[in-house]
Amino acid sequence: MLCAVDIFNEGLDVPDVNTVLMLRPTESPVIFLQQLGRGLRLGERIAKDALTVVDLIGNHRSFLRKPQALLALTGQDVPPGAALRLIRDGLLDLPPGCSVDFETEALDMLEQVSKLSREDRLVYEYTMLRDAYGHRPSAAEVFASGVHFEPVKDRYGTWHEFVAAQGDLTDEEQAVLDAHRAWFRDLLMTQMQKSYKMVALEVLLAEEALTTGLDVRAMAARAHARLCRDPVLRADLRDRAGGAASVADFATRWREFPLQIFHDAKGFSTRWFRLAGDRFESELSVAPEIQATFAAMTAELVEFRLREYKARHRYAQEVVPFAAPIALKVSHTAGNPILRFDRSRRSDIPEGEVPVMVDGEALRFSFRKIAVNVVTERPGGPNVLPSRMRNWFGVNAGLPGTRHEVLLERLGEVWRLRPLRPGASEVETEGNEVIPFPRVPFYESLRVACGPGVAFGADADKRSAIAVTASATFDPRRHFVVPTEGDSMDGGERPIREGALVLCEWLDATRPEDVEGKPCLLSGVVGSDLAFAQIKVPIRKDGRWLLRSANPRYADQPVDEGTTLRPVARVLEPVEPALGLALWGTYDREAIAAQFGSKYGRLWQQGHLDLELHGKPHSVLLVTLHKSNQMADTYHYADRFLSTAELQWESQNQTVPTDKRGRAILDHAHQGRTLHLFARFHGKTKDQHGEPFVYCGPVHYLRHQGEKPMRVWFQLEHPLPRDLYRAWTE
Repeated sequence: MLCAVDIFNEGLDVPDVNTVLMLRPTESPVIFLQQLGRGLRLGERIAKDALTVVDLIGNHRSFLRKPQALLALTGQDVPPGAALRLIRDGLLDLPPGCSVDFETEALDMLEQVSKLSREDRLVYEYTMLRDAYGHRPSAAEVFASGVHFEPVKDRYGTWHEFVAAQGDLTDEEQAVLDAHRAWFRDLLMTQMQKSYKMVALEVLLAEEALTTGLDVRAMAARAHARLCRDPVLRADLRDRAGGAASVADFATRWREFPLQIFHDAKGFSTRWFRLAGDRFESELSVAPEIQATFAAMTAELVEFRLREYKARHRYAQEVVPFAAPIALKVSHTAGNPILRFDRSRRSDIPEGEVPVMVDGEALRFSFRKIAVNVVTERPGGPNVLPSRMRNWFGVNAGLPGTRHEVLLERLGEVWRLRPLRPGASEVETEGNEVIPFPRVPFYESLRVACGPGVAFGADADKRSAIAVTASATFDPRRHFVVPTEGDSMDGGERPIREGALVLCEWLDATRPEDVEGKPCLLSGVVGSDLAFAQIKVPIRKDGRWLLRSANPRYADQPVDEGTTLRPVARVLEPVEPALGLALWGTYDREAIAAQFGSKYGRLWQQGHLDLELHGKPHSVLLVTLHKSNQMADTYHYADRFLSTAELQWESQNQTVPTDKRGRAILDHAHQGRTLHLFARFHGKTKDQHGEPFVYCGPVHYLRHQGEKPMRVWFQLEHPLPRDLYRAWTE
């Protein structure tokens, strides 16, 4: 082996050299190629079909910065591999009259050396951040760039060993690392099923008690408050039943986990802390003169481990519920309205006595296990829940056959309750109906029986309008909706459940024979005084008319003598109120397609769709904020929230401002087009199913830059809730 400095760069001809070790840092292409060229001669005494180059300095990476810097001038911040592909595809956004030419062979070589291993990628991102910041980045900052940390754990053992390998550890930090290497290794390696271990250390650091200790109850109270403040970590407070643990219950759990885990040294190389009665005491022995540096290095790793943990737990079912409204069903007990809910679906439902704003007034709601039964205006006052619900929904509020719901939503630190019902006024559905669904007549007070005939009420002909979702195309001139009661039609291909809304079509037929064997809405008159309505299937048997039910538990019903039956309408299908897209509600791709009157298919796998709904143009933007590590290795995606009210978004690679898709975005206001934003953090859930999107409401174009792809900035019509913004950005 020959070793030299500045001797063998040029003019040396040793053809049989088959391995070159690069030990000299250089950004000079001439010197690099001269060094490389020493091994490119054809062998004379040995067969040499390849040259092995071990670039210990990473000189070849320096040449990749040129294409990357070239794209940075056009506003495209991408890694080297992506920069080369954009250049090869001719996607540079250059000023008029400017061009860049690369030889194909040069691009081929650069693409080969641009393929980064995980460790290369880690070093590359670390170096780029260090150059940008003017100081070394923290572990959390490097992790946020999307790199894998396995090389740190597998090769270096501790984060600070990796920093030392980059030449960035101070003498005092090196002294701390040498004295406490096992501690820092344990911090990096310990498993985390919940965030409790790192939260415990964070509390100790905040109280400057890392090397002393704290009272267990005081520590638990601070940890509980810390978890409550964080929209992602707050999910760790849920108990096994899905409910939120109280402070007292949490204190008991906190002693068992993580404090007892620390005491037993489970997952640690030695015992760093111990439980001593009501105190959690430190067994860390740190010299006084390095305690500040020790604490700072520990805090850096705690911050990284919490960021790493949160990145794995930003799933819609764990984060979004704290932003999305909670639908409560208006039910009844002993004839009085109550509000029912399901804590297994929404663990963020309050517990105990909680103030809730209702019609601008703060009322005291008593949240129990499955329902709110009592609401008072003052402590010890009368229950005003029945009167409030009847004021919103009428005298039948919550009774069987009704479909009344309310929305409980968190506005900052305040809870608010508002009604949500078919035919609700514009004020009552504020912020809910963002798609103008067509409406059909709704006979809300008409009691249509799926059983024995029920007498018409005095206001049976009172008509309002309702928007519904149905598989059939409907016309307000021919179709209408009625509520039902009873379960005699709960069967067959299209069962009508008790209390369902049913879409009907007016009939021109006037005789039962015209509708024989088909589900119909029939009106009945007895003499001249009593009228009723029923949904039945008219059949003829042994010369007599009978009314057949779809539910096999019900026998055919003969038509009484003296009763006149008239077919009024064909029964088409049960329908649901078209409540529209709920702001901050969660939807999978199939549900989003249905909301826009479309059938789910391949088109809905895209991130940008343009369509028409009820004669008006709409665009749907489906954004995944956190790309997979494989995608991050090749491209820096621009999709991110810059504030609660501003989104930076990147179009598909072929979109330009002048094509149809580009104009749909840039000219949406002029076209009367609504842009709907759906966002999620992860692409997949923990069990590898598609993560649902959160509906973030309409957005409005602000500005754009470049093409293929376009980078566009949008303003949100409804700013992100603070918790959701923090969960997606911190």
